[in-house]
Amino acid sequence: MMHMSNVMSNKYAEFNHYDCRVLLRFKNDESLLRSLYESLHPDNAETGAKMVLLEERYDTDNGEYVVEFASTEDIDKCVDTIKNTADEILGLVKSVENLTDRLAREKRMFK
Repeated sequence: MMHMSNVMSNKYAEFNHYDCRVLLRFKNDESLLRSLYESLHPDNAETGAKMVLLEERYDTDNGEYVVEFASTEDIDKCVDTIKNTADEILGLVKSVENLTDRLAREKRMFK
């Protein structure tokens, strides 16, 4: 089953070019992907004034979660904006992954 959260809404249709754009694709087991989606989706509902969420897709059939975003800032500022956003997402991914691993280890310990 594919969960489509947000695909380039009409309010961003006038933006057809971005100097800075990032696509993050995560492939893993369904429980980790669901945790990522549930952790990131609320934050992705409202982006900052200089950010555009182009796509957010949680696809259980293919075992992937995709987030694509861009900055509308001038080129001299957008690289830092995109890097900071990607770092924030990757930090959250690492936290969710660590927590999922820990819970799985504890579950095995108490069987």
